[in-house]
Amino acid sequence: MDEYARKIGDDLIRASETEGFTAQRSVIEELFPYIYVASRRMSLRAISRWLNEAHDVKLSQVAISRAMKDQEKHWERMADSIQPSATIYAECHGEDPIEILQDEELFKRLLMSRPENLCEGVDDPDPTEKEYFEATRTLENDWFSLPEAVRNQCNRHLAFWEA
Repeated sequence: MDEYARKIGDDLIRASETEGFTAQRSVIEELFPYIYVASRRMSLRAISRWLNEAHDVKLSQVAISRAMKDQEKHWERMADSIQPSATIYAECHGEDPIEILQDEELFKRLLMSRPENLCEGVDDPDPTEKEYFEATRTLENDWFSLPEAVRNQCNRHLAFWEA
C-alpha cells in the first residue's frame, strides 16, 4: 500500500472515532419499528433531523426512505428474532405462541403463575430454564415494549401465524 493511501486511511479511522455515530445499517435495523410509528406523524426529513439533533445519530432522509420502502425485510427480520422466544415461552406454559404474542395480559398472568416443573415434558428440544428466562426477557424487552402498531405489522411475518 502506498504511503498516501495509508495516510488517508489513518485519517479516516481517526475521523470515524470523533464523528457522530453513522453506522446506518445497524441503526436503521434497531430503530426501524420506531421510525415506522414516527413516520405516521413526522416526515422522513423531520425524523432524520430529530435523530441527528437529539441523539447525534446521522441517518439521512434517503436511508430512512429506503428502509420504509423495504419494510417487509425489516418485519421479517423482527419476526425471525422474536419467534423462537415465543415458541419456547408458549411450550413451557402449554400455550399457543400466537396467543402469547397477541395477549400481553396472558403473557403476564403465565409469568406470575409459573409452575415448579416448568418446561418438563415439552416437545424436543427441551428448553432449559435458562432458555426460558432468556425467552421471557426477549418477549418483555423486544416485543411487548413495542407499540401495538409495530407488533401488528410484524405479526403477519411470523411463520406459525400461517400454520
